[in-house]
Amino acid sequence: MTPRLAEVKLIAEPWDIGPGGYQVGNFP
Repeated sequence: MTPRLAEVKLIAEPWDIGPGGYQVGNFP
């Protein structure tokens, strides 16, 4: 995993995690 991907994951994770579970790419 590249630093860029790691950074994106850290930013995206809080947004992706919802009541339905881990929803990758499901941004508001």
